[in-house]
Amino acid sequence: MAGEDSRTLGLLEPRGGGGRLAVVERVVVGLIALVVWTEMDIEGRPLYPERAAYNAVWYLALFGMLLLLGIAYRSLALPFGVWLLSSIGGEDALYFYLQLRTVPARLPWLDGHELIWQPPTNVSITAGLVAGVAVLVGLVVLEGTLIVRGRQKRRANLVRSPS
Repeated sequence: MAGEDSRTLGLLEPRGGGGRLAVVERVVVGLIALVVWTEMDIEGRPLYPERAAYNAVWYLALFGMLLLLGIAYRSLALPFGVWLLSSIGGEDALYFYLQLRTVPARLPWLDGHELIWQPPTNVSITAGLVAGVAVLVGLVVLEGTLIVRGRQKRRANLVRSPS
């Protein structure tokens, strides 16, 4: 851990840095995670006919996946962005698109969902997918920018401070 700030022990330093390639990598990994999670939703639904049991397993899988993403990429933006993307309709849109089905004109089971544009329609769910991707990209770019600026500040402080 040589050269890392002893207060953070490098835990907040993302792998791959904060450059453009790291942003693209994080966004692609986040989207792949959402596709895998959606596929789990598609394949797992018939295994749990009782909705409460299914939801418990689904949320447990979500929590585990987001935790692994955050740890693997030493990122807060990536798991939060993927969670938000799924919560505003992205996962619901992918649920149909991955099965090569059209999204129904109306999705009544999402009525009253706090984070989904109401009424939940095929347009609002698809818009949630697009908006969620934009938010994910924005969060990852913001996090990368803050990390790069923090590194520059630390380097400047190291140069100024006498050893």
